[in-house]
Amino acid sequence: MSGRNKLVDGSGLLETLFDEHSRPSLKWLSRMRSSGVIPSLKVGRLVRYDPLKVKQALARIQAAK
Repeated sequence: MSGRNKLVDGSGLLETLFDEHSRPSLKWLSRMRSSGVIPSLKVGRLVRYDPLKVKQALARIQAAK
Protein backbone atom coordinates (compact mmCIF):
# COMPACT_ATOMS: atom_id res chain seq x y z
CA MET A 1 0.00 0.00 0.00
CA SER A 2 1.43 3.39 -0.87
CA GLY A 3 2.03 5.99 1.84
CA ARG A 4 -0.71 8.29 0.56
CA ASN A 5 -3.39 5.57 0.87
CA LYS A 6 -2.29 4.37 4.30
CA LEU A 7 -4.97 4.28 6.98
CA VAL A 8 -3.83 5.00 10.53
CA ASP A 9 -5.32 4.85 14.00
CA GLY A 10 -5.97 7.95 16.09
CA SER A 11 -2.53 8.09 17.69
CA GLY A 12 -0.84 7.61 14.33
CA LEU A 13 -2.95 10.36 12.80
CA LEU A 14 -2.08 12.86 15.51
CA GLU A 15 1.63 11.98 15.24
CA THR A 16 1.48 12.38 11.46
CA LEU A 17 -0.33 15.72 11.34
CA PHE A 18 0.87 17.55 14.46
CA ASP A 19 4.24 18.18 16.05
CA GLU A 20 4.76 17.03 19.61
CA HIS A 21 4.17 20.45 21.18
CA SER A 22 0.92 21.29 19.38
CA ARG A 23 -0.66 17.83 19.22
CA PRO A 24 -4.29 17.70 20.42
CA SER A 25 -5.62 14.85 22.52
CA LEU A 26 -7.30 11.64 21.39
CA LYS A 27 -10.45 12.91 23.10
CA TRP A 28 -10.40 16.00 20.84
CA LEU A 29 -9.99 13.74 17.81
CA SER A 30 -12.90 11.58 18.95
CA ARG A 31 -15.16 14.63 19.39
CA MET A 32 -14.20 15.96 15.95
CA ARG A 33 -14.92 12.56 14.39
CA SER A 34 -18.25 12.20 16.21
CA SER A 35 -19.37 15.64 15.06
CA GLY A 36 -18.50 14.78 11.46
CA VAL A 37 -15.74 17.37 11.10
CA ILE A 38 -12.99 14.80 10.56
CA PRO A 39 -13.61 11.90 8.15
CA SER A 40 -13.01 8.39 9.42
CA LEU A 41 -13.54 4.79 8.43
CA LYS A 42 -14.81 2.00 10.66
CA VAL A 43 -13.13 -1.35 10.07
CA GLY A 44 -15.02 -3.73 12.30
CA ARG A 45 -14.70 -2.16 15.75
CA LEU A 46 -11.61 -0.18 14.75
CA VAL A 47 -11.62 3.46 13.67
CA ARG A 48 -9.08 4.41 11.01
CA TYR A 49 -8.21 7.70 9.35
CA ASP A 50 -6.77 8.71 5.99
CA PRO A 51 -4.23 11.42 6.92
CA LEU A 52 -4.60 13.19 3.57
CA LYS A 53 -8.40 13.46 3.85
CA VAL A 54 -8.17 14.65 7.45
CA LYS A 55 -5.57 17.26 6.52
CA GLN A 56 -7.87 18.53 3.76
CA ALA A 57 -10.83 18.68 6.16
CA LEU A 58 -8.80 20.68 8.69
CA ALA A 59 -7.64 23.04 5.93
CA ARG A 60 -11.28 23.67 4.94
CA ILE A 61 -12.12 24.53 8.55
CA GLN A 62 -9.18 26.90 8.78
CA ALA A 63 -10.10 28.57 5.48
CA ALA A 64 -13.68 29.12 6.68
CA LYS A 65 -12.50 31.18 9.66
